[in-house]
Amino acid sequence: MVFGFKLGSDKSPAGRLAAGKFKEEEKAQLLVQLSQSPPHPEELIPLLMLEDTAINGRAAQLFLARPDPGAIAALFEDLLERTQGVGHGLKILQKSRDDLVVRAIELQLAQPRPDLTR
Repeated sequence: MVFGFKLGSDKSPAGRLAAGKFKEEEKAQLLVQLSQSPPHPEELIPLLMLEDTAINGRAAQLFLARPDPGAIAALFEDLLERTQGVGHGLKILQKSRDDLVVRAIELQLAQPRPDLTR
């Protein structure tokens, strides 16, 4: 489990990239494997929050290529729970379809959580 999201396994490209379990020489190969068989968009959310621009950029491309209401809602919820590093996620939301982002926001507004009120 990474950042509250369960990945397929640490052996999958997404799992290894999110966990940081790779040598620097392997990163390019893992990114190619990630592109060839992209995981569900929700599994890309931990990669969207990494500081590594190569990993973050590839994950963003794959996330935006397959718009998914559940993934957008999960990304929005993840951003609400963070206190740092929300910039990458906000950029993704800006590039996402408006109707999906509005739906994710409406879901959060319909179910207020006092623990997230700031």
